[in-house]
Amino acid sequence: MTQVRTGRPAGSAGLLLGVVVGGVVLAPVLGRGYALSYDMVFVPRPPITPAVLGTDGSVPRAVPTDLVVALLSRVLPGSIVQQAVLLAVFVLGGWGVARLLPGPLAGAAGALAYLWNPYVDERLVLGHWAFLVGYALLPWVAGAALAARRGGRLPPLLLWLGAAALAGSTSALLATGLALAILGVRPWRRAAVVLAFAVAVNAPWLLPALARPGGTPADPAGVAAFAARADSPLGSLGSLATLGGTWNPAVWPAERGYLALALAALAAVVAALALGLRPLLAPPPVPTDTPSGSGAAGMAGSGRYGLVIAAVVGFVVAAAGALPATRSVITAVVVHVPGGGLLRDGQKFLAPAALLVALAAGHAVARLAASRRTLAYAALLGLVPVLTLPSLAAGAGGRLGGVHYPASWLGLRDAVAGSPRGDVAVFPWALYRRFGWDGDRVLLDPLPRLLPRRVVVNDDLPLSTVTVRGENQRAAAITAGLARGDDPVRLLRAAGIRYAVVHRGQPGAGRIEAALAGLPVRFSSDDLLLVEVPGPLGAAPPTRPLLGLGLGLAGLAIAGAVGMSPSGVRRRRLLRSPAPSGTDRSS
Repeated sequence: MTQVRTGRPAGSAGLLLGVVVGGVVLAPVLGRGYALSYDMVFVPRPPITPAVLGTDGSVPRAVPTDLVVALLSRVLPGSIVQQAVLLAVFVLGGWGVARLLPGPLAGAAGALAYLWNPYVDERLVLGHWAFLVGYALLPWVAGAALAARRGGRLPPLLLWLGAAALAGSTSALLATGLALAILGVRPWRRAAVVLAFAVAVNAPWLLPALARPGGTPADPAGVAAFAARADSPLGSLGSLATLGGTWNPAVWPAERGYLALALAALAAVVAALALGLRPLLAPPPVPTDTPSGSGAAGMAGSGRYGLVIAAVVGFVVAAAGALPATRSVITAVVVHVPGGGLLRDGQKFLAPAALLVALAAGHAVARLAASRRTLAYAALLGLVPVLTLPSLAAGAGGRLGGVHYPASWLGLRDAVAGSPRGDVAVFPWALYRRFGWDGDRVLLDPLPRLLPRRVVVNDDLPLSTVTVRGENQRAAAITAGLARGDDPVRLLRAAGIRYAVVHRGQPGAGRIEAALAGLPVRFSSDDLLLVEVPGPLGAAPPTRPLLGLGLGLAGLAIAGAVGMSPSGVRRRRLLRSPAPSGTDRSS
């Protein structure tokens, strides 16, 4: 009987491949400034504002992620923080997948399949960096859950779930669901501990969301708008099966439009599952000297089918919004169930399916490479991800690049910081913008993350066929007033907003600047204008300082997990043990 190798050689291969892939994909970004695309907004020295803390009454989508970035940016420049985070996605993802495979060749093939696919490409261009961090953590969660299912300790799994919680709500939901699918419900106490821990570590965003006045309303139109789409000639289901199908056509790689490449990608997925799923699910012989939770041995045990369960459930959720027969069900959940809005962009839930395909691909390549007659097929299967999606290299085909903020932006931030207290509104009244200094890429307005105040923007999202309503009540009032032709100054006063910023040169900037003419100017440059709204203002929404309680619960949960870990137990025993003879207890 062949002895199972530990995951260290495979893990090393995945780690090295992750560094190489990350370097190839991020080449135009590394060492070159900020990569700004759609929702990916990093800024120099981000302030810790009520929005960052989730206490300003907005939907806490970036809690606690933005706080982590703000704290790291106190130590390193913001551009370095962003580049390190993006590179960590590829390094952690490749390393984590490879550790679950039986050797370096399988590890490298699995890591490449997990890192080089339409799912990563499209989410990267969309700027969903925090979610990609959670994606990179999924293999580590799976490995720790498999080890716990075999009788290992829970603390390593809990700590990985704590790390996933830092990557945001969707990442935490995926990680928790994958862990529970692998662990199963027996014994129920173990699953209950995992679930309770997940609730505690996600309290920093759960509590502000639950305490938000009016809850977290969701526009039913958002379900169809954010449903998975056919980014290939294979239709919606075929696109999802090949790990594509993001809702935004503007981020689809050009290769996805070619039938031959789409069929090759589908054939690779089918081959990976046909050849690799059986050895993936078969419990391998585990040598007595293999440590609990190490590498490929972590795939042994009765929890291996949890990977398939999580992948199937994720695929069903991803497809539900795209199919007329199930769209009404998803719409009802999104609109009426608290937290159901997390299912609106269903394609995100393909992540467990991507993990299953990557692990199956690793086993399939190893199986083919075992024979000289099929060695060429092994190489072909291993390289299909790159052959069918070459444009992921070099910044996703040039769609990502490093840039620097103009000096005027930093001057505006200093002017706001030096002005009396007050909230800020940003005009022209739009959520996304294009700036020449960023290569005219579509970009979420960076000012809410740059300015050290509460910033109000139009959070309605105009798409090609529908406009998805936002959730900020003050923004909605301003939107309605502008549509009626009301005076912008009066609207700002009624909303309790003291300052207005105008992006000069943007469509509609001239009209709003004329409407604000005569107001005291606090800052002016060629591309930015800051004015103050004098006189009495309406009441601004109060802050709701629940983050401290949330962080306290999360901290206690993580401290408990560390205390239950083997190292924590050893430390407590050492502290309780009597000092050796001749030892000075006071030292």
